[in-house]
Amino acid sequence: MRSLLNAVRHGSLSDVIELLDEGADVEEKDSDGNRPLMTAASRGMKGMVDLLIENGARINVSNHNHATAFYLAVRRDFKQVAIRLAAEGAAVDTRTGNGVSALHWAAYNNSLDLIRLILENGGRPSIPKRDNQGNTALHYAAQSNGIAAIRLLQGHGASKIAKNNKNRTAYDEANMRGYTNAAALLA
Repeated sequence: MRSLLNAVRHGSLSDVIELLDEGADVEEKDSDGNRPLMTAASRGMKGMVDLLIENGARINVSNHNHATAFYLAVRRDFKQVAIRLAAEGAAVDTRTGNGVSALHWAAYNNSLDLIRLILENGGRPSIPKRDNQGNTALHYAAQSNGIAAIRLLQGHGASKIAKNNKNRTAYDEANMRGYTNAAALLA
């Protein structure tokens, strides 16, 4: 039987439908633990995500790096895919093996819709989840000059005094990059 995962990777909705009709395993994994739903989510294939969910794809499984379909969609800023996954009960506050969460990426991408989606579904910047370098979502927003994300996170209780493993606050991260407007918000 042909591989469902390969059909998803090639973006062929008709092949995926045909393979599912033939009984293909919707949870097929590659050597990194990626499944068809993760692949579709990471590529922003909303129609493919819908089809896989309708055919029983599990929402909250993770690959070998602990990344879920929701995390992968948020990382690439695929809002509609993330919204669908959240509506299906995706865990929005998981972290990968290096400690990075979907909220970190939404903050870095200055994606207010995704930050709100995460906050509305249980994400809490007031309890700083840190990556393995000690960075919070506010650090990520500061590192990318995400002024709107900084405002939103601060409005939800994100701590501007939290320090990463290099003893830097979000202010320090913005300031050292020359992001004066972001630094002013964090001072």
